[in-house]
Order: sequence, then C-alpha cells, then structure tokens
Amino acid sequence: MLYCYKFFKNAIFTSLYIFIYLKTFTGPKQNTVADFWLMIWQDNVEQVVMLTNLMEGNKCKDDRRTVTQYHYTAWPDHGIPDPLCLLLFHDHVTRTQNSGHKGPILVHCSAGIGRTGTYIAIDALSEAGKTQNKINIAEYIKKMRRNRMNMVQTYEQYKTIFLTLLELFRAPPAVLSTTEFLQKSQTEMSSKPANSSAFKKELQRLLVVRPQYTKKDYKVTSQFHDPSASIHPLDKYVLFLTSNVPNRGSYINAINVPSFTNQNVFIITNYPTQDDAVDFLRLITDYDSGVVVCMEPLYNASKWLPTIVRTKQVTPFTVKLQHEQTTEIKSSKIEITKKGFNDKAWSVEITEPLDGLEENNSKTVTHILGLVSFARNTETDGPIVVMSRDGAALCGVFCAVYNLIQQLTMDEEIDVFSAVRLLQTRRPELCSTMRQEGNDESNMETAEEWSLHATSADFKRLFESLGIIVPEDKRQPSFAKCLLTGCCKQGVILSFNFWKLEKIHRCWLGKEGGKLETLLETLVDDC
Repeated sequence: MLYCYKFFKNAIFTSLYIFIYLKTFTGPKQNTVADFWLMIWQDNVEQVVMLTNLMEGNKCKDDRRTVTQYHYTAWPDHGIPDPLCLLLFHDHVTRTQNSGHKGPILVHCSAGIGRTGTYIAIDALSEAGKTQNKINIAEYIKKMRRNRMNMVQTYEQYKTIFLTLLELFRAPPAVLSTTEFLQKSQTEMSSKPANSSAFKKELQRLLVVRPQYTKKDYKVTSQFHDPSASIHPLDKYVLFLTSNVPNRGSYINAINVPSFTNQNVFIITNYPTQDDAVDFLRLITDYDSGVVVCMEPLYNASKWLPTIVRTKQVTPFTVKLQHEQTTEIKSSKIEITKKGFNDKAWSVEITEPLDGLEENNSKTVTHILGLVSFARNTETDGPIVVMSRDGAALCGVFCAVYNLIQQLTMDEEIDVFSAVRLLQTRRPELCSTMRQEGNDESNMETAEEWSLHATSADFKRLFESLGIIVPEDKRQPSFAKCLLTGCCKQGVILSFNFWKLEKIHRCWLGKEGGKLETLLETLVDDC
C-alpha cells in the first residue's frame, strides 16, 4: 500500500511498520507538518521511533514531536550503535508501549532504509524468537526489501542485527519496578545459603555473557610498558592525553564509560604513581573534569595533592587547596594552574571515603551512596573521573549505582544486571572480582555485588530521598529462553541451540576481518 501525501510520498505500510523516507534533510517543514500528523492520525500511530539526531553535520534532520517519541541519539549516520545499548533502547520501547494499541509503529531515520531497516528487523525477529523459537535474519531482510529497496544497507548494519539479537537471547533485560526491587533485595539478603541466592546466580550469568576480548583488542596498550597496571584499556575506549609535556607521551590508562543518559560521563583510571602524577593532572585538565571520585582513601597522593599549608608543584602544574570538608566522606576543592596558561585555572572537587569500602564495614553502603550523591550534586560540564588502585575495584560499583539512580529518577524502575553488563563492555573487570575466604566455596562473597544491592532499607531511604513513591506492583519480569536460527549468505536456514550460537560468536571474535556469512557457512556441519 502506497501513501501519496504531499511530503511523505515514499511512506510504505508493511506489517506493523511504516517506513519513512525524508525527501528533504530538514524534516517536515511548516507547510508539510499537517501531512505528517495526518499520516499518524489516519494510521492510528501511537509510537514514533527516531534514529537520527536532530543535527548531523550541518544539516537539520527532523524536529521533535509531542507524540510519544523514542529518540535514539547514539546512532551516528554512516556508523553503527553499540548492540547492547540498542537492545536496552528497544526493550524500553517495547515495554512501555500500549499493549491494547493495534496500530503500527512509525520508525524513521534519514533515508528510511538503513537504520530504520536495522531496527525493524531487530524488533520483528526478537518477537519471532520468543514466539517461534527460531528466526531467519536474511529471509526477513529479503521480505522487507520486497516492500522497500535497500532495507538494511550495509554489512555493518546486518552485523548489528545479529549481535543485538545475540545479546537479547543470551540474557534479556530484566527491569524491575521499585516495589519488585525492594522485595527482591529483602528476600535475597535473608536467603540461606548465600551462595545459592539469585544475586550469586546473576553474577555468574554476568561472568558468562560479558565480552571475551583478546590481545588484538589491546594493541594500543601493548605498545606501552606499564608495569604498575594489572588492568589495561581496550583500544576502542582508550583515552589519549592531548597536551604536550616534555618527556611525556600521550598514553594513559583511562577509558570512557557511559551513564544512563550520556555516552561519556565517566573517565575510569587507576591511582597515579609518583612518577605519573603529571599525567593524572593532564587528564583532568585535557578533558576539563570538574569532579574526581576516589574509591579508596588517598593515602599515597602526597606528590600532587596539596594541603592547607602546602601548595604542590608538579611541573608544569601548580595545585592549591581551596577548602576541604569532612562528613561521612571527605571532599576537597583544589585549583590547578598551568605554566604558560596565566588566564586559565581549573577548579576541581575531589571526594574520597574516610575508610576502606569493605563488606564487613557497616558504613560501606552509606559511603558509596555519599560519593554518588556528591558527584550528582556537583555542577560540572566535564566528565567525572572515577579512580581506584587498579582502575576497576569499586569503580564499577560507583558507576552502576550512579546510573541506576538516574534510571530510578527518570523511569521509576531498575535493572542492575543490565547496568553492570553495559559497564563490562567497556572494561570486563568492572563489578566482577570475587573474594574467597579460605578454600571453602560456600563462603564465596562478592563485595561489588553486595554493595550494588545493599539492603532493602538502604534503597527505601534512597527512593524516599529521590521523591519516588513505591506503589504496589505485582508485575514480574519475563525471561525469554529461546533458540536462534541463523542464516548463511544464500539464505539457507541453520538451526542451532544456545551453545552453538555462542560458538559462532566466539569464532567470529577470533577472526581478523572474517565475515559473519563465511563463519556461519564453516559451521554448517556442526549445526
């Protein structure tokens, strides 16, 4: 069926979707807005999924609407999104739609074929996997192309469909309402034995589904000899220092980590050695960070951290203490100036716990929430630097709790598993360490996992401080346990179970430049 509106001449209705092709790059103009809304009204559309940014390059793509619009802002034109981020976005769209609504979903990007086709394929095939226990990616793309040419334009977009569905079927999101989360926390904290609790099973599942990186993913860090680091940055997330200091390079063991709402809110790094203090100050000034969160007390920071009576010189930087305050946590405000930059000063808030954040410390949860609250309440336009001895221990806890509070505030729901899983795509060691007391496996404990869930009372107080009313809610999260059917280049169906899907995934990761179709073909005999 072809709709011949004045503006949307290329809007094609197929199944439950409308594919939109914007013939201009400015979206609906003043004289075509009425046609846009006429189409939405006529087809009983209640959801609009937008996959293009409002501005890309110097061209305005579209305008915001008052209809329920789900705007995915992290999908660049001529690029691909993170599969897990796209999965979480799709899950939110799916869960929040009106179940009684029978009209189509309007999906659009710029050309209405690449990103639009990718999203629609993920949506349709995820539902098929849940209801039919099998899918055929190539066949569905051919089906879309019979209605609109070039749906899913590139190999990278095809790969995004595969990886996003892989993430879904390996471990679907498990979002809980505030009521469900409090009930779960209360139940699990009193469960016996502790090692058989749902929390432990969640952690074990996280360790199974977290990314498995190889040496080729750490090529940058392999070029630098860093004996002080036990954990290294992945090439695709590593940050580089941009300022010039004599006899110092551009490498630093630091990565970008996303928050719930922004891709690059956090910078995670390790405590600098005495010799590397200048690089730590370069990191702060190069990226204009206004907040530094330390997950352990700063006992060995005498090289760069000033006191009330002593300013510190770390050539070419001068660091002065402006004031400090101690409550449940310690906070210090410092000023950094740089030689040759007389008109520039960086004001930085630094916070640290008074004691080590240990599980057997009754104040640990309070201190973690205090650190998060400090960072949330400190106004800054730059990223938040989060650091620990190895750049992982409890850094993941801080980022996860920060992100989950954002999720609670915005959506009044929470998904601890997905929050940690997303962090582990940037650094697998985040929220993954396990401490074993003696050799008794029954005593195995996880400080990070324990800190994330805290206690029901702690989170009840947190909800109240955020102004969140906990309603009576009997909804239960659903867990899809599905088989997946893949396809090779010719569209031949290959049925394989979970472990074979995992085998394909790992084989793919281990191949340099290997294409998905080729890898699937090589595994025909196994399947």
